[in-house]
Amino acid sequence: MLTHDPAIVAVGVENYADMRFKDTARNIRETGEFTVHICDNALVDQMEVCAIKFGPEINEMEEAGLATVPGQMVRSLRILAAPAALECRRHTTLQVGPAREIILGEVLGVYVRSEAVNAANLHIDQQMMDAVGRMGGHTYARTRDQFDIKTLTPQEWENRAEPAAVDAEC
Repeated sequence: MLTHDPAIVAVGVENYADMRFKDTARNIRETGEFTVHICDNALVDQMEVCAIKFGPEINEMEEAGLATVPGQMVRSLRILAAPAALECRRHTTLQVGPAREIILGEVLGVYVRSEAVNAANLHIDQQMMDAVGRMGGHTYARTRDQFDIKTLTPQEWENRAEPAAVDAEC
């Protein structure tokens, strides 16, 4: 997510070395729509199947055994098992290399697994979401190892206690 007003997401797509578009890029160009799925640890194996560079004649969702439903705000399918999904309309496509592009999408619809939403404040429970992200290449990361740092206001920065002087003879 890059911004919330309007809600814009970025998706990096690496196409084939011979400059042919992968299914994702081609489908977005043809329809102007796409769905971004947030995967959890339970979906890692299926997510990796979807990363295989199948030809356009192979349905990756079927190969991965993923059940889908039609989108509500877009024509692309939504994966039922995903803890969250963002239905998007293409906003901008940036060519960043001969076979790489970044696609910006305006979020039109959001679906979040109900148990991952804190009913009291309507915030997403990140631990319950258990999101997994592809970092690039063969590397993935889990989001369960989290920590918070409260960013100071300028006034808090000015009023902070000065660090104690370090005795050089220690």
